[in-house]
Amino acid sequence: MKNGILFLETLSPLHAGSETSLGLVDKPIQREKVTEFPVIFGSSLKGALREFFEKTELNVNENKKKFFDLFGPEDENSESYASAISITDARILLFPVASIKGVYAYITCPFVINRFISEAKLLNIKNLPSKEIDIKINDNEIYVCKGNTHLVINNNVVLTEFQFSSKYSDALDEIFNYLSNNAEVLKEKICILSDDNFKYFVKFNTEVMARVKIGDDGVTDTKKGGNLWYEENIPIYSKFYSIITCFQSRNVSENRTKTDELDKYFNELFKGLNSFVIGGNKTIGKGIVKSKFLGGE
Repeated sequence: MKNGILFLETLSPLHAGSETSLGLVDKPIQREKVTEFPVIFGSSLKGALREFFEKTELNVNENKKKFFDLFGPEDENSESYASAISITDARILLFPVASIKGVYAYITCPFVINRFISEAKLLNIKNLPSKEIDIKINDNEIYVCKGNTHLVINNNVVLTEFQFSSKYSDALDEIFNYLSNNAEVLKEKICILSDDNFKYFVKFNTEVMARVKIGDDGVTDTKKGGNLWYEENIPIYSKFYSIITCFQSRNVSENRTKTDELDKYFNELFKGLNSFVIGGNKTIGKGIVKSKFLGGE
């Protein structure tokens, strides 16, 4: 069994849609039920990865069997067996917010960081921060790296219309360094604020676009077949993570891929992944993500 972390960065607004609309937005993004944080469901991520890899792997005869053992059989007419790969929901790690200095900042919070460390340790991911965050952060405070002049103005950080008093703690240095190195973020852009403030920003600072469907007669008049709706998108530069596990092949046939061979194929496949598309609206440039895979050893 092999485990790894897939880090994702949105290079264009991303709409991984939810089937339920409870507010003014007709097509909201996927969110966790309990936290209301943006999320990309594992089924959406797995489908996007399979679609991307199919374009290259199915053209190589020697890889077809390994691909189907990893992602599952080709269609319903094939012999039925489950895929060997498990992909968790892609959870938010760093969320971009406009800053009065430095253009934008990446925000996160103790709940998000501690959950990431806890989940990764549970699956034996290596080289993680040694400690979780145990600092109490007040609602008017924000923690930045030492000597940060990229975002800080007169000991304050201003995100959208909200001003926070900047703080520093050497206990957070390891967290800042890990995020900078592995999520490929400029350390000076990272801010850690309270859980409640983080929830506010990820709930109310997504992108909402008005979309119009042209009617049959070529106009947008709703009385003549046009349609207006509002669609929510995850903003550009958002950072997510998903933990991916490769088990032994569940193909019961005698010619199934051996475990060590499948592990090697899994590792090579994901470490060669650079970018792909998730969600809807591909024809208008939405859903492009950059990826980085760590682990698989």
